[in-house]
Amino acid sequence: MAAENPKGLKDRAWEQTQIKVFTRWVQKQLMSRGMKFENIQEDYTDGVKLIALLEVSSKKTIPQKYNHTPKNNVQKRENIFIGLDWLQNGLGVRIVGIDADAIQKSNLKLTLGLTWTIINKFQIEEISVEESTAKEALLLWVKKNTAGYEGCNVTNFTTSFSNGLPYAALINKFKPDSLDYTGLPSEPAMDVAQKSFDAMRDLGICVYLDPEDVANDSPDEKSMITQCSELFLAFSKQSKAVAMADKIKKAIKIQKEIQALEDKYEKLANETLDAIKEGHEFLTQDYPKTVPGIKGSTKGNN
Repeated sequence: MAAENPKGLKDRAWEQTQIKVFTRWVQKQLMSRGMKFENIQEDYTDGVKLIALLEVSSKKTIPQKYNHTPKNNVQKRENIFIGLDWLQNGLGVRIVGIDADAIQKSNLKLTLGLTWTIINKFQIEEISVEESTAKEALLLWVKKNTAGYEGCNVTNFTTSFSNGLPYAALINKFKPDSLDYTGLPSEPAMDVAQKSFDAMRDLGICVYLDPEDVANDSPDEKSMITQCSELFLAFSKQSKAVAMADKIKKAIKIQKEIQALEDKYEKLANETLDAIKEGHEFLTQDYPKTVPGIKGSTKGNN
């Protein structure tokens, strides 16, 4: 039996990571509905949980009627079709190559693709930092908030995370009492990731990854993005507050500079008015209009 090639092993690795991460993400969304979600390949197949996920994620109610307790494949396929149709035509999410038949038949690749589309639309695309796409904005946010931390040089969502340090740096940046960064750059990536995820759980932040998903040569990009977006949602309010405080400080500084300029202008204006007034008084004096009078005035001034 031939050994599996490295590319095949890598594909299987990211597939297993996505199954785990996406399943945990969906579980979090469906908690409010009291729905169990255990198997991403099978749990969409009657359309009920798919529609529930779309409603929770979009914070909207599907307008079409669907079967809440489908009994046969026709009803199940119809539910999936209704869900996909609402996703595309009602919620404006473009889906390509994914149909009701594929989801009902548990096509894993397309099911993962559908789940990522939902995550990307309703969690990732909500992120906005300056003038960037959602992915670029999230990367920029991570890069800015890990700058200056030893061992952190974030340029992507794969190899930049393989030492686990960006997660640790983000936690230390916003919640320094929750994780001491000192010494972490010299620790194994598995340990760094474990400490980071433990700190996230203590802070009530959902953890979708396991240490081994991070501590490898090429972590799965979509899984890293999903975890980073969870940190962004948790810390963005604090980040915005810091940014707002900086803006307020700058506004106060500018206001003080404006006030100083106004004071300087007022002083200069008063001095100018005084000079004009003196000049006017000099020019409007009643001078003698005869030569003897002018000579007498000159002698008086001397």
